[in-house]
Amino acid sequence: MEKCILLTATIAPHNVPDLKRTDSAQRENDYIEAIKFYLQFNLPIIFCENSNTKSETILEILKSSKIKFEYLTFKSQLSIEGKGKGEAEILSYAFLNSTIIKTSTSIVKITGRYKVMNFLNQINNINNGFIYVNLTNNLNYSDSRFFILNNFFYDYYLSLNFNKINEKKGLFMEHALLTSTLNYIADFNKWSLLNQKTIYEGVYGTDNTKYYNSMLKLLLKKFLYKLKIYFFKSNL
Repeated sequence: MEKCILLTATIAPHNVPDLKRTDSAQRENDYIEAIKFYLQFNLPIIFCENSNTKSETILEILKSSKIKFEYLTFKSQLSIEGKGKGEAEILSYAFLNSTIIKTSTSIVKITGRYKVMNFLNQINNINNGFIYVNLTNNLNYSDSRFFILNNFFYDYYLSLNFNKINEKKGLFMEHALLTSTLNYIADFNKWSLLNQKTIYEGVYGTDNTKYYNSMLKLLLKKFLYKLKIYFFKSNL
């Protein structure tokens, strides 16, 4: 098995700091719409959920799709410390308990309520052994909503930095992913930027607002991202 999709999820959040989209029915519907979107790509899906909620609707959609899937759920102990801690806990649970992940060479991690509208372009031409992470802000930040990793990167780099997440001190999942990626590169492992600027659709959980991509702003972001790829690959 080559590629799989890992959707991280919290259907019924409890006492998660700095989260405004808390209605469990709304969140469940977000995940339903995202899953329907990702089913069109015919890749195995792992739906890993940390509020110990079994959605019969989501299960029925996955079962009727005929694709290989796993619905994993557990009760979070760390989400009360912030979204980053909860996300790390979900990743830890998924990599420990998913058979699909263990047999995949590339794991496409997506924050489960979001649709990546240029998903197919992003996963085309993935090279085995590479990880794909968007490093931003002069290598001071990373985009943890969507990235592509492998079991080696998770086991020996990413998982080792989860204990550094401390949102009260301004250290988020994005920083753990950044540090892990830079260490991975420093050890002469294979990394690349994603093929394109990632285009998200969905509702941002922190302030409960929709992603908005105006045509002009999107064109500018795409152009700047192409320049970014050029300069990373250039020998100038």
